[in-house]
Amino acid sequence: MGISRIELKKGAKPFYGVTPNSSNIPLSWIELPVTFGTPDNFRTEKLNFDVANFETMYNVILGCLMLGKFMAGVHYAYQTLKIPGPKGVITVKGDQCVAIKCDKQSLEMVEHFFQTTTTSKNLESKRHRCQTTTQGQDSATDSKS
Repeated sequence: MGISRIELKKGAKPFYGVTPNSSNIPLSWIELPVTFGTPDNFRTEKLNFDVANFETMYNVILGCLMLGKFMAGVHYAYQTLKIPGPKGVITVKGDQCVAIKCDKQSLEMVEHFFQTTTTSKNLESKRHRCQTTTQGQDSATDSKS
């Protein structure tokens, strides 16, 4: 996007629900203009974006604050966003094939995250059990001496 790090602002608050079982603390945030519509019927509003450093299938997540600022109406089943514009309603349509692909990739990322987390937890549990068993054997050996 050609944004220098100097333009990023410190002090972003944690957010939830993007990566499994955790909150994320953004690196920073930035205010950017967002435009919907066509050259003859458009709306531009400034929105704050958290800048995070983790892998996700989304480039940006537009939430409730965006919907309120643009006074947008959402129809999830039709993947349609309707925004009042200066010359009538601005309609933004989603792409169902891209949405399904993105959803599948997100699920794969979550599954990979849980496999990695489960594997590391299992390894840590096994290490702990081995240490406990070894310590128990050492004290049993010490008491026999």
